[in-house]
Amino acid sequence: MKDKLVFKSVDACFEYMEKFFSNYELENKSLYHGKILQIDKTETAAFIKVLCLINGQTDYAIITAEKGEECNSKLKKGDMVYVGLEMVQKTIDNRVRRWEENMKEKDYPGKDLHPNSFGTILKKLKLELNTSTKQFEFED
Repeated sequence: MKDKLVFKSVDACFEYMEKFFSNYELENKSLYHGKILQIDKTETAAFIKVLCLINGQTDYAIITAEKGEECNSKLKKGDMVYVGLEMVQKTIDNRVRRWEENMKEKDYPGKDLHPNSFGTILKKLKLELNTSTKQFEFED
């Protein structure tokens, strides 16, 4: 058996996680896998699409997150990250897929996205799943 699965993209990782991972409702002090949709010029604050349950169904929510002290990686749009949720507020759900596809730079930050949930980017993730631990490898 292979010791790791390597994915071609973050979206491929999410497709795999949708099928084979257990997902949970957004809760304070919980951890989620996410994809950076937009990041500010200082690379310290971002809108992140996180995989979760919404009304019992696997879906995505957008949260705002700041880069945490323990994250030493350079971040950019499209990166896969591990996010600790600190405050659950309004959930932006089914619109995420449309918003991600149609979003323009002028839309950042979008006025209808506030107040949304807030968290901290803990680690940048590699697109490699350790098959024995069932965890994605950290970049740093």
